[in-house]
Amino acid sequence: MEIEYFRSLRKRELHCHLSGAFSMKFIENLIKENKIVVPKEFSFPSDLFINRPVENIVDYFKPWQLLKLLPIGYSQFEGMVKNSLLELVKDGVEYVEFRYSPLTIMNNNNISVEECLNWFISVVDNNIMPIDCRFILTVSRENLDVLFLNKILDALVNVEYRKAIVGVDLAGNETFIVPNDLDFFLREQNMSLD
Repeated sequence: MEIEYFRSLRKRELHCHLSGAFSMKFIENLIKENKIVVPKEFSFPSDLFINRPVENIVDYFKPWQLLKLLPIGYSQFEGMVKNSLLELVKDGVEYVEFRYSPLTIMNNNNISVEECLNWFISVVDNNIMPIDCRFILTVSRENLDVLFLNKILDALVNVEYRKAIVGVDLAGNETFIVPNDLDFFLREQNMSLD
């Protein structure tokens, strides 16, 4: 009875990683249908979802060994978003801010920053589900490249992103040192680390 009560409440999800929001059945079908090669050191499906305490950061990020191979093509990306939205609607979520890496999309699909941002914009613009969604672009601290970040910020100026993209997140190991001039750089772009 209690779980049904909480599911019936209207919710807003402000920190939702797209890679962790779609269903197990969806990812299994995606892997089979697209003949995605599962890395040898990866035990599918048990390594895909972490539902127990892990001993270290390497184990925590183990699902990423497989998830970083997705999406291949816009339709896979759109499917990932749609399935995630369906899962969130079941729990009464009416607004979500997905976090996802533009670099993953660009590398997997050999597309430009602008084209990648247009994928984010298009999937938000074409959403017809009873849930409002936005994106926060994830940039890894470990692989932080100020030139790449600059490309993202420049591209945001050139595309109509305001409805779809609501932020940029430095993700990953917080003990990793970011460049000292990053805050200055972001302030020049009318952004900040605040």
